[in-house]
Amino acid sequence: MDEKEDLGSTTAVYEKVGLGWLPRFLRNRLNPATIGSAIAALSIAIWYVVNDRHEVLHLKETVAKLEQEHNKSATEREQDRELLHKIDTAVDVLKSEIDDNRSEVDRQRERWERIEGIAENPPHARKRR
Repeated sequence: MDEKEDLGSTTAVYEKVGLGWLPRFLRNRLNPATIGSAIAALSIAIWYVVNDRHEVLHLKETVAKLEQEHNKSATEREQDRELLHKIDTAVDVLKSEIDDNRSEVDRQRERWERIEGIAENPPHARKRR
């Protein structure tokens, strides 16, 4: 007797849907619930990977923006440093001018006090020849 092919066997059903290549121990345990669970787990894993990749790209963009801001602030700090150097130089020049003016005023004050001192002295008799 020729054995008729059992169209309702699990192997035949799996071969019809393209899962005949799976090992027997897996085919015996395979049912709609496990397939659904596997699809759900795979979907969650794919979603996690895609979400993680999106976050990595977002972080790369943020790092690039921060580096640009850092470079911009570095150039601004350099400009501020140059301006402060110019101001410091100008202040030093003003200090030296003020010191020169102060010494000139002191010299003129001493001269004026000497002249006042001479003017306040009583007159002297002339020398006769």
